[in-house]
Amino acid sequence: MLIHSLNNISDLAESIAEENIFKNKVNLEKIAKKKKISLIYGNYDDCFLGELMHSSNKFYIYLNLHLLNSKFSTRTRFTLGHELGHYFIDAHRNKLKNGESLSYSSDYNYVSNIPVEKEANHFSSHLLMPKTRFIKLAGKQEPGIPSILSLKDTFHTSIEGTSIHYINLNLLPCMFVKWRADLTHHYASYTTSFAKLTGLKGKPGIKVHPEYIKEIFHLLETEVPRPDYVECATKLSSWLPNILPDSRADLIGLEQTIKLGAFGGITFLCFPQ
Repeated sequence: MLIHSLNNISDLAESIAEENIFKNKVNLEKIAKKKKISLIYGNYDDCFLGELMHSSNKFYIYLNLHLLNSKFSTRTRFTLGHELGHYFIDAHRNKLKNGESLSYSSDYNYVSNIPVEKEANHFSSHLLMPKTRFIKLAGKQEPGIPSILSLKDTFHTSIEGTSIHYINLNLLPCMFVKWRADLTHHYASYTTSFAKLTGLKGKPGIKVHPEYIKEIFHLLETEVPRPDYVECATKLSSWLPNILPDSRADLIGLEQTIKLGAFGGITFLCFPQ
């Protein structure tokens, strides 16, 4: 059960963002400094990405460069935003001040089902990518990956984090699938309008075989000039087992796939109305 309304958390995050934003980049270090939170960068093996701690009436945020690689990476920015979320969400901060620990997760993804982690992720997304600005800029771009690539550069965020925010804001009926490095299906996320369009509920099954994604990744690596992503038309029945081929629900949309280096890749399925 979530401690706070996600709408309240997003409103809080965006009000803080608007006080500390310049050319669409939120100054997270400035936010921490205002609250006298010390930022400590170090190498802590695989213990955590970031952690907010309270000691001697002072807050500290530890950031693990062993996993984050750089102080200035987009993953570091999201992690710092996440830890600031633990500070600004009253129930999280008060638990730490009372000597209690927040639940810990070793899952280094942008998604989590642990309530306090989900709330902090939600805070970080809206802190880094304020909703009004994000929707306005997204409306000027082609749907799906072209928009994601532009938005991530604008807000200095990662492709994966930007994609999740894009989905959560329900900008159009679409779903994205995250592929692991071995090309197996990692997880999928979809908009509420996509769920209504397809009748999809819960965790979706994915029909596409890894060999198909392997072929696309090979194309992305070998085609000259090298494309940012591969786009083609697709039918819903090619991806979702609950859609019968050539049925009324078997809509045709855009399939867009991008490779994320050694971290697998992402496929977007977009069905603009």
